[in-house]
Amino acid sequence: MPSMPQKPLPFVTSSAPIAGQIRVELEDFRVEEIPSYPPAGEGDHCFVHIEKRDLTTSFAIRQIARALGTDARDAGKAGMKDRYGVTRQWVSFHEVTPEAVMALEVEGVRFLEATRHTHKLRTGHLTGNRFVLRVRGANPADAERAAEVMTTLATSGIANYFGPQRFGRDNLAKAEAWLIAGGRKPKNRGERRMLVSSLQSRAFNEALRARVEGKGLGHIRDGELVRKEDTGGLFCVDDVEEAQARSDAFAISPTAPMFGVKMRWPERDAGAEERALAESVGITDEVMRGYKKFGEGTRRVVRVRPTEVSCEPVEGGFVVRFTLRKGSYATVVMRELFKEEVR
Repeated sequence: MPSMPQKPLPFVTSSAPIAGQIRVELEDFRVEEIPSYPPAGEGDHCFVHIEKRDLTTSFAIRQIARALGTDARDAGKAGMKDRYGVTRQWVSFHEVTPEAVMALEVEGVRFLEATRHTHKLRTGHLTGNRFVLRVRGANPADAERAAEVMTTLATSGIANYFGPQRFGRDNLAKAEAWLIAGGRKPKNRGERRMLVSSLQSRAFNEALRARVEGKGLGHIRDGELVRKEDTGGLFCVDDVEEAQARSDAFAISPTAPMFGVKMRWPERDAGAEERALAESVGITDEVMRGYKKFGEGTRRVVRVRPTEVSCEPVEGGFVVRFTLRKGSYATVVMRELFKEEVR
């Protein structure tokens, strides 16, 4: 089976590249998680709002659990946050008190709030993330152009690509060797899930490539599966003209495949194109059945509009602020400014 294309993904804006660097210092990259709901104030689980510096989420949870004398496997999180930066998020621990948490001292972690809740914090229990990113080595003209690009993205949306961190150093090659070429299956269950995710994500990115290089992210095809922006409801397009008008108004957005046995397929023209994509990247029905325990498949919107967007000049560069819905990548926004991959 052929390997999937590795050429750079296309941009949705045509602006000239902006010079500069991000993450020169830890404080240059700040993220704040937006929770889906507030803690109830009662229950057997303790929701903890933390600020961590230069730590992965998993390592921070293990260190906190060790300090509390509890099992880290019972802890919960809504999502993973970058290591290199200053990031705020909620985590949960079972059968510990808020008072015990707030009395802790853990290197690299600041405890902002702790309160009780009725259940464990689960993956995906967040609305989105707020980003504050400092770009160093840019001039005032760069700041002005960055503001223009951000305004365009807030209006037209970004391609909802998976960022490079989704693929690690060689996850995609390992995934193809195992799942498509029929190589040895990794022993670790977590690694198998990660490799399946890499394979699905690369195929999704290729679906977006075809849209950006073709008629655009918002273009509607007959049989398209689209998602309502206000409710998240998914439906199949039968009236292309009516759906195109709604897409142009950003009331709905097309979706692209995360291939799997339980994924809903589009119909007619759109369905034929996705079947052709699956075949071109080697994801056959047999391959999907082989990884179904680790990636049953789903749909993902092809475009996302950053909100709460601002860009202001500071000494030696500028600061850009924006909010993204969960599952979308700040690096994908920043690559539109730099016109190169941001890792």
